[in-house]
Amino acid sequence: MKPAQARAWYLRHTEVWRPTGDCFADAMLFFERVGVQPRDFTRYLIVHAACALPTEDRVVPFAHAWVEETDARKCWMAGIGPSGILGYSSLPRADLYVALRVASRIMYGVRDALELNHRWCHFGPWVPSLMELGTRKPPTLAERVRSGELLTEDTVSDEVERWHLDQHDQRPLHERLGFTAEEYARWVEGSPFREVVLGIVRRTGG
Repeated sequence: MKPAQARAWYLRHTEVWRPTGDCFADAMLFFERVGVQPRDFTRYLIVHAACALPTEDRVVPFAHAWVEETDARKCWMAGIGPSGILGYSSLPRADLYVALRVASRIMYGVRDALELNHRWCHFGPWVPSLMELGTRKPPTLAERVRSGELLTEDTVSDEVERWHLDQHDQRPLHERLGFTAEEYARWVEGSPFREVVLGIVRRTGG
């Protein structure tokens, strides 16, 4: 897959499987969440990498993490699925590396990663070059509104539905969307999507 095609493919993927913003924890917790037995740890590697994705005016580097199978064909990445529940999806390794512009990577055996997790008392990254990059968090609805993006009714409805269905997020809706309480009130009052948002909130009891 060519770079432009790979990036477009990956961005389409993240529209369905929304990034959690906590990829290093998600990579470490993959084995517990999916139920991988210790005897099968040798089938997997935890990858910490320096990546980059282009925005409208520049390329933004960031640190990222995922799980790879040792046959180097498939990667597993966490995301919030269409039902609003955290899960893992598999992606072809070669296409993912092209899409994310992987510049460098560190590959850990599962037991080595567990030892480093215990030593550092966090999920990573554990090397200065990746610590300095920081992770890439998806823009909130509020950031998209401030940037002048023309949102559709489906986009707004999906964001509010995901908040309702996400069992791991206990924040009020305005915080989930990236607004202060005052900004949210002003936005809803002046938004063409007012009835969409309030209808879902009333229906779900939020």
